[in-house]
Amino acid sequence: MAYQAYLKITGRNLAVDLFRAEARQPEVSLDNTHADSCDGIADAHSDIAELEQLLRFEAILGYIRKPLDREIFRLRFGLHLSPDETVADLALQGQDVTKSQVFRSVERTIRYLGTLPDVRELFEL
Repeated sequence: MAYQAYLKITGRNLAVDLFRAEARQPEVSLDNTHADSCDGIADAHSDIAELEQLLRFEAILGYIRKPLDREIFRLRFGLHLSPDETVADLALQGQDVTKSQVFRSVERTIRYLGTLPDVRELFEL
């Protein structure tokens, strides 16, 4: 039963993330044929940096023990939602959370993560 709830929440979050990502994409005109030849080429270094950042973030999420704290951290720092947007998103998931609880959760999570040597190693160059 808990696994079904997890799948439902994960699926809904993925759909919401996809919807938000599509909304942020600028519309491109197909008539624009005079674009620079380098515009279509992705910067491999920035792609690798983004992938490394995503992998670090996923690793950090794995250290957060409480599912609600993990979800709040993901919404605030993964999706860059404001506290109000985080509360609204959690309400859609059936979580009754206040803005002050979001702040306390983030503070508690950051304090906890700061005590873990493995997390500090993720950010060493």
